[in-house]
Amino acid sequence: METHQLIRTPTWQIRLPDDWREGEQRESGEIYYESGDGAKGLYIATWNIPAADGSDSRTVAQLFRSMELASFKRMEGYEWEILLDEFIEMDARVTTLCDAWAKQRAYRIASKVLAEVPIVVRAAFHDYECVDLEQSFLYFSPIIHSLQRAA
Repeated sequence: METHQLIRTPTWQIRLPDDWREGEQRESGEIYYESGDGAKGLYIATWNIPAADGSDSRTVAQLFRSMELASFKRMEGYEWEILLDEFIEMDARVTTLCDAWAKQRAYRIASKVLAEVPIVVRAAFHDYECVDLEQSFLYFSPIIHSLQRAA
């Protein structure tokens, strides 16, 4: 049975398998985590949307969602099948889930956005060797569901 580590920041928390390690943090503030074998990865970042911007959680979440879907179209040499595209609204909090698979390239990307303006958290989960979609779902499902705003 695999054990997990709780990773917590001021804006989000997630449970990752114990063999995952933090990689480089980009200048943009995006943090990368990778599985011990390098076959899976996670990019996660937080944005602070200024209140003066006038954007609400729904608008911001829709923008992130549209950028996510557009990014698949821009990836040359990949034919993406959209497996999931969900938009969940609960009061002022909006969650989007997007899941895509490039079967010919054995590559899966699932993303989750937690928008509660002014804070937006986006995580992109990568399976670089996704030859068995069901196994990938089983592996990532508890990780994706564990991502939440910090209490």
